[in-house]
Amino acid sequence: MLREITVDMLDELAELFMGVFNDEPWNDKWDLSLAKERLKDMMDMPRFIGMAEYQEEKPVALIMGRGEQWFDGVNFQVIEFCVAKQFQGQGIGSRLLSEFMDHLKTHNIRCCYLYTMHGERTEGFYEKNGFAVDESMCQMYRIIPGKHEGAK
Repeated sequence: MLREITVDMLDELAELFMGVFNDEPWNDKWDLSLAKERLKDMMDMPRFIGMAEYQEEKPVALIMGRGEQWFDGVNFQVIEFCVAKQFQGQGIGSRLLSEFMDHLKTHNIRCCYLYTMHGERTEGFYEKNGFAVDESMCQMYRIIPGKHEGAK
């Protein structure tokens, strides 16, 4: 069952998020407190929209992000999207993504974009679901030296 995300779902969604992103191919090091903080930060953003797929009263997938005004309309950035490992490959992610795109139409969203890792499990999934690589853009980053260095 598909549900719109609300703050009362935070604990169980953080568990799902942590379980997915601490595994392959991301191998992150989330703990429950930080996962909850990340998801809560997103829920507090202006124009936040999120949905979760539940099976047997437990979340098995989530998608969330934020809308942002551009000169030609509102674009939506998917910031987090994941499916529990034991449910991957069953079409749940594709169905959730499709239904989420339909939901974005009701919010007058013009375009949806996201950042992901290269590879068949990530980039390939989105291409199979109608997304295209924007060759005119690149992601750049810079590490800011400071007290966080060496922190775990």
